[in-house]
Amino acid sequence: MYDKRREQRTGQYHVKVLGAERHLYAPGEGENDPRDDRIETWLADMIDGPAAKPLGRARRNLRLDNDGRSRLAAFVAAQDMRTPKARDMLVALFQSELDAWYAGLARDLPRLRKSILDATGVDYSERELRDAHGSYSVEVTKGVWLDFIRDNLNRAAERLHHGVWHVVRAPANHEFLTNDIGILKFSGSFQRPVKYALGFFASRDRWLVPLDPKAALAIGPGDDTTKIRADAAWMDATNDQIVTDAARFVYSRTCDLRVSRLIGESAT
Repeated sequence: MYDKRREQRTGQYHVKVLGAERHLYAPGEGENDPRDDRIETWLADMIDGPAAKPLGRARRNLRLDNDGRSRLAAFVAAQDMRTPKARDMLVALFQSELDAWYAGLARDLPRLRKSILDATGVDYSERELRDAHGSYSVEVTKGVWLDFIRDNLNRAAERLHHGVWHVVRAPANHEFLTNDIGILKFSGSFQRPVKYALGFFASRDRWLVPLDPKAALAIGPGDDTTKIRADAAWMDATNDQIVTDAARFVYSRTCDLRVSRLIGESAT
């Protein structure tokens, strides 16, 4: 494991202790039980568990039936949304929108005064409203992220389900790296890896999901999915982008000096 923050020593770790964040899916605030694990249990029971067998079949390049494909599509869709990186991106987006809304309240105090009066029957003076506005701020919690997963997972999974799927094999002497995001995205072609962003859009319309060091699942809208030429140059470009995209951790089955170089470590 390689830590881009360099807070943990680069080295070998047991798989069970990698990439874990305690209470990641717990609401944290605004609930009776801030460490409620219902969402984590739901992900385990409804997404991860049902996807285990299809994942194994995909790694072995065996054909998936419609049910297996659906379960694996849900797993990949969830992977795109469930990481700390996705949480941070979504919370920041909603916070920016909420900040703009809150700032706009102070630009039309007469309208704000009337809306409060109509809704509550309380008539505050504009001075009181101005003072209150300056004394408070609004903060988005990760509840918006958890709601986003719930509201969008099936729609994303359906889109992935209808894509063209192909298992790409790493050539001899090469292996796929992976990171704490788990998905690499391409734009317009599997020759153009691009910086990770959440979602399936025209600028990120092809996905690659490493399944193990020697196999990755390619999902895209066109037949180029089945024509990927996984040569040394393509593997290097793919792995370089995986390292670049990592929010913090990069994982490799063996010591990889190229990773050390890309994250600025002294190679030893």
